[in-house]
Amino acid sequence: MNRRDMLKETAVAILVSQLPAISAPQTTDQTPALDPLPDYLADYELPKGSSSDPTRTQTLTFDIVEWRVGAKRLKVTNAVIGSLAIERTPEADRTVYRTKRVIHKVETVTGEFVCAKDDWRSLREWRLQHVLHRAGNPRRVKLLSTRQTGKASPTGYELTRDGGTHKAALDTPLTCQGGLIDLLPSLDLAAKPHFALVEGASGVRPDQRLQMQGEHTVAGQTTRSVLQTGHATIPTHWIIDDQNRPLFITTFLLSLALVEIS
Repeated sequence: MNRRDMLKETAVAILVSQLPAISAPQTTDQTPALDPLPDYLADYELPKGSSSDPTRTQTLTFDIVEWRVGAKRLKVTNAVIGSLAIERTPEADRTVYRTKRVIHKVETVTGEFVCAKDDWRSLREWRLQHVLHRAGNPRRVKLLSTRQTGKASPTGYELTRDGGTHKAALDTPLTCQGGLIDLLPSLDLAAKPHFALVEGASGVRPDQRLQMQGEHTVAGQTTRSVLQTGHATIPTHWIIDDQNRPLFITTFLLSLALVEIS
């Protein structure tokens, strides 16, 4: 699937969601957190490995699961179209997260995020490379890439992308996806935590918020559902089990499913 097709399918799916007569099947859960994964859940097994432990060097591996609709837009199916690996390396005064996200034949995003050892895993510097793969002539593959680097302090950040630099103030903590995985289980969700996030090549996403949504039963385990919303962010559900493992991070079109902790 190329990026144009993915955007087209996203638009179709959003329209479908707004039409009650043909909307996606609803589950019996308290929230729609697991609705994007009707097929995938049928065969899902709990991830291999131990609990997620912020004090240990670990790699969390996720399937990237796509939401698909049929020709008549009535049946929702799933397909695994890639993977995400997040490697955590705790050091004396910081934690480093290295990530690799691959969507087959579409894109590869690699990153390194250096975070302080504080309550927010506050991001201090990062490097990202996004490569878009476009199939053309069978004898040629065009590679479109962009590079991003950033530095942050408690009061602001500086982001450089392909030679251009953007500076902005910060009035909330800034973290990354790996840091959020580690800190989310200990956050006071009743206070609806407020933060900024760097996840992919789009840059800093401000005004992110978290709130408790409910409970789900997944593979025989009771899990918590946490809703993330914010600027430039599709509403995202985090499904956390009692071992602090993010079993799922679900959005409307593309979701993550944890398959291994090593």
